[in-house]
Amino acid sequence: VKSLETPVRRELAHFGVVYIQAPPERFIERFRDIERFESGPGIPQIGRLSVVPQLQDLASLTLPVEDVEALQTCRPGDCDMKLSAAAMSRFRNQVNWSSPNAARDANEVAREMILELVRTYQANGNDALGHYDDDGDPLPVAEEFRALLPRSDLLPAPVPALIAYLEDYPRGRPAGAEDFFYWSVVDFGLKPTVRVNHVIIYPLAARPSGVSHVIAIKQLYASHYYHTTLELRVLVDAERRANRRGLYLLSITR
Repeated sequence: VKSLETPVRRELAHFGVVYIQAPPERFIERFRDIERFESGPGIPQIGRLSVVPQLQDLASLTLPVEDVEALQTCRPGDCDMKLSAAAMSRFRNQVNWSSPNAARDANEVAREMILELVRTYQANGNDALGHYDDDGDPLPVAEEFRALLPRSDLLPAPVPALIAYLEDYPRGRPAGAEDFFYWSVVDFGLKPTVRVNHVIIYPLAARPSGVSHVIAIKQLYASHYYHTTLELRVLVDAERRANRRGLYLLSITR
């Protein structure tokens, strides 16, 4: 793993590579089962959304206790979670914070809001991502995400159609590409963070430089720390070793 230089001070970027003794097709098959693939000590909660997202897909999502407590006092410019002013108002108005069922109600509102975010994004693309009003001036998420796209030259193989789709979604899906959405609670030692991601798996039939697939993981929402995130995973078909076909997995996270 290597840190990369970035033109913007607030941006972090890392590159990593590992050899996996399995064919790319097997990796893709396992990755599609994202709930099993990512579950572990650092991801205590995870769920994949249906092709047509339903509220039931989020039934197991429970906000961290500290987030429920923070929501009670959230105001624009002063909130411990990344939310828009409208979202803060919704938690204030739809949750009876003096009730013993306040945590349950807050979780219901959070699930509804995530479902609405994904459905609106599926219809309208990046413009549906809104903005965060938790600290200082409003921060438009779509603009932050677009700032990650120009440096597509970091990719080992040119995939301009995928980069264009990330910007223009839901228009212009590349031939053969597939999408899915999932949510997770990530616990990496700081505050547990709720994340919502859009995944695009893009197979390259011509396999330039041995690249069989590129996976893009586009963050639509994070409750803490991240304005936006783009991760690109590149699968490079490697030579056979000990009569087994392998791959190099390259990861660029920004």
